[in-house]
Amino acid sequence: MVHVPIGSEHRWGERVRVDLPVNVLEDGRAPVDGCLKNISLSGALLKSSHDFPLHALIEVRIERLSSTADSSVVKARVSRKPVQGIGIEWCEFAPVVVKELLRRSPARYPL
Repeated sequence: MVHVPIGSEHRWGERVRVDLPVNVLEDGRAPVDGCLKNISLSGALLKSSHDFPLHALIEVRIERLSSTADSSVVKARVSRKPVQGIGIEWCEFAPVVVKELLRRSPARYPL
């Protein structure tokens, strides 16, 4: 079990469990595979075999759920590196694709 101090929790809105494969780009490097494990309006938990540095600016390519577009790229910063993954914060609060995912997912759980 990993202890997370209560003072470090900065999410807006509730977390929603997902298992969503994504591609992640960092500083013009080749994209790497990752998987979003939970999302909220302000950020997400990302699992990846790549070790992203703390505070790195990344782009997360998320496949869209609607038929209007193939994918969306969301800019984020690496905000923490807990044992279970990489905590990221969206650069723009509540990106459209994230709101789509939150509306469609029934798997909510408390902070």
